[in-house]
Amino acid sequence: MSGLALPGAASTWDVPDEAYAFLTPYVQPSDDFKQRVRTAYKEDPKWNIVLNELQRVTQDPDPIKPRLPYETDDGLLYSTQADGDRWLCIPEAIKDDIFEMAHGDGHLGFHRAWQKMRGFVIHKGAKKLPVYIGQCDECKKNAVHRHKTYGSLQPILAPPIPFHTLTIDFVTSLSRTKKGFDAVAIYTCKSTKRIGSTPGKKTRSGEEWAIAVLRDLQKGNWGIPVVWISDRDKRFVQGFWKGISTALRTKLLYTAAYNPQADGQSERSNQTGEIWLRHWQNIHQEADWDEGLAPMQASLNASVNVSTGDSPHKLMFGVDLRMPWNLLRQAFVGSPQASRQDADECAKYAAMWIKNQYDSRHRPIFFQKNDFVYLRLAQGTEPGYVWPSRNITRKLTQRHIKCRVIERVGRLAYRLQMPPELARAHPVVSLQHLERAPQEGDLSSAEPPPTFDPRFPEDTDRADVDAVLDMRQRPRTGSMKAVPSPVVRSGE
Repeated sequence: MSGLALPGAASTWDVPDEAYAFLTPYVQPSDDFKQRVRTAYKEDPKWNIVLNELQRVTQDPDPIKPRLPYETDDGLLYSTQADGDRWLCIPEAIKDDIFEMAHGDGHLGFHRAWQKMRGFVIHKGAKKLPVYIGQCDECKKNAVHRHKTYGSLQPILAPPIPFHTLTIDFVTSLSRTKKGFDAVAIYTCKSTKRIGSTPGKKTRSGEEWAIAVLRDLQKGNWGIPVVWISDRDKRFVQGFWKGISTALRTKLLYTAAYNPQADGQSERSNQTGEIWLRHWQNIHQEADWDEGLAPMQASLNASVNVSTGDSPHKLMFGVDLRMPWNLLRQAFVGSPQASRQDADECAKYAAMWIKNQYDSRHRPIFFQKNDFVYLRLAQGTEPGYVWPSRNITRKLTQRHIKCRVIERVGRLAYRLQMPPELARAHPVVSLQHLERAPQEGDLSSAEPPPTFDPRFPEDTDRADVDAVLDMRQRPRTGSMKAVPSPVVRSGE
């Protein structure tokens, strides 16, 4: 518009054309993308059928063309929607590019990514998109998994021999006593459930703790155990502690890192001991907590254990030792061996009951050698494997790291090939810290092309439906519900 004159006005005012110009966004596929789509159509059997049918209809001499849900434009196939929009049909070979466009920006979930794919048609895209998202490596590293924890419980099978197998663990960060003690080692006999304790300082080395514990064992007539069960505390994995165990012909069994279930006996004994000491300390506030260790051991060892059905004293000595509450009754029993055997059967049943409860809340999973897995990293202040990062807080670091399985250790742990950043971490990892990762060359998301059996040629004698006359209810096989079935009239 170069000028505008008002009716009855004596003058005109000129307005330049640029004043009425405006910009509008216009997005269209690039020529290179269009050519890739055209080329991929030739190798896609599904869209090939549609394109051939459209070409046949176009060449049909009938002047009245049928209304079809597809149309072509510039060699591209479009699906016509009810509102008149045209959605581009994407062949199988290019679907990952569309999935990456919809999901890669922000790694959105299925519903948000599906909304971003409006305007594109992919055969069975609603099924293939979740598979693609499920194999996204970045999503796996940062995902929060809400499924049941992997693994199952493996009961520790110890012979019904007193002091054959001992579990041991530390309780630290206690108040400092007059003797300077601020920690205690609590050990439990797997067979009799007898509990012992050795106070000390948390700054003691593994050698000093070992000498103190062995001295208390000999002083209390415990004997030397054949098997020790402990966690991977630095006090246990020090070399001199292993040397003492070897010299005494004992075997130190370490559990997998960050797997407290494996040393459950010690964890449970620690909880019981802490509760007992807490009550004792509240009653005797003027005394130090280490003065309550002796009455704690006497009280717990004289009490009936739920899993065995007898007290540790009775299983160890064949009698219930005299305590203030049983001075007036007979303490002796006929056969200590029978009591131990009965307690062993009770302990076995308790182990199976606990396994049943544990496995009901966990999912079994197994890996093979050279499989790729995701190792779960610790977040915030929780214990676990920590990914070293100087500029990112632990709260925002990635949640998983990809590792390769070297071998299986026992039933519930695997030795992993750790990345260089975690070279100092213990490589034997419990199953509950692992997630399955996509393997190299995993093509599970690719759908095989359809095959045509030459024994069944195309049916040319098909009847066309003229009209739907009525609907009737037909019973469904194996169900009480009826399904509607149309009554149709077909042409000649």
